[in-house]
Amino acid sequence: MKKHLLTILLLTFSLSHSFAQSGVLPSCNELFFSEYVEGSFNNKALEIYNPTGAAVSLDGAYRIVRWDNGSTTSDLDVRYVQPISGSVPAYGTYVAFLDKRNPSSTGADTILFSDLLAIANSVNGAFYSPVYDSDPALPNTQGSNTLSFNGDDAFSLQKKSGNNWSNVDIFAVIGERPLNGNGGTSPNGGWTNVAPYTDGQNAYWTKDQTLVRHSNVTTGTTVNPGLNQWDVSAEWDSLAMNTFTNLGSHNCSCNANAISENELSAKTTVYPNPASDNFFVKSSENISKVEVWNISGQLVSTINADNKKAVRIFVPGISAGLYIAVIHTQAGTAVKKVTIR
Repeated sequence: MKKHLLTILLLTFSLSHSFAQSGVLPSCNELFFSEYVEGSFNNKALEIYNPTGAAVSLDGAYRIVRWDNGSTTSDLDVRYVQPISGSVPAYGTYVAFLDKRNPSSTGADTILFSDLLAIANSVNGAFYSPVYDSDPALPNTQGSNTLSFNGDDAFSLQKKSGNNWSNVDIFAVIGERPLNGNGGTSPNGGWTNVAPYTDGQNAYWTKDQTLVRHSNVTTGTTVNPGLNQWDVSAEWDSLAMNTFTNLGSHNCSCNANAISENELSAKTTVYPNPASDNFFVKSSENISKVEVWNISGQLVSTINADNKKAVRIFVPGISAGLYIAVIHTQAGTAVKKVTIR
């Protein structure tokens, strides 16, 4: 009996870890990018979200790296490494803006649009990089080139541990530079949402766009995607160029105003359990969809629930065994174990 119980506990831990890494289960324990603004001229911004219930200090602990034009060594060039300072409140955001406020300053060929400037002056964040160092032979300015991006650059949000920096979130693919529709890099291209994502044959998503992270994304990407593997649409919504209205806040299932995972789980039931090839899911909240996963971490079925509070799940031909039902509601995600016999 003790051996059987230990097996179940280890299995539950393994499943939870696997789903958390894939973004199915909320992890809500580390900062990540929540908005990307690649506007016209110098209208550039990156928003960072804090999914935890406590304020996070940025001073000396976090930095943004721009991996310029497919580089894998930009973190060794101070121009592409921007330390960030201040703090991010619990379930709040921090926005890094390109510092182009003074038209007479070095490199400020165009200043920020008035609506973006107004937002920048009203939200939690800071201006960075008033100059642009184009000549590596000259004295370099820390972070001067970090926020001067144009759609074909990757980013990472890094956290310091001891003397080392590690990626807590990666935007795009480090070491990959997408092409334009002519197969070249001038004018520059951007990532699209159609495989192979880098050939410029479909609409750009990272060039001349604003991107907002999906609300069900609860953790950053810590493993660099493979070449031609990054589908931006999997985690980001695309908005029109020079859309700034969402900056300063982010809708995420980690939000403190949402029902806690434990509370939601207590208000969600699966019956009968054990079941045969169908069972019911019922919740106090509107259910958007239900995913059924096997013990190997493979998705078996996805059922759209049309925001009903009860839905019948059919899984014909399913093998007997233990499964996990991941129930997505408007208030968050609940997880239930289901035994199929």
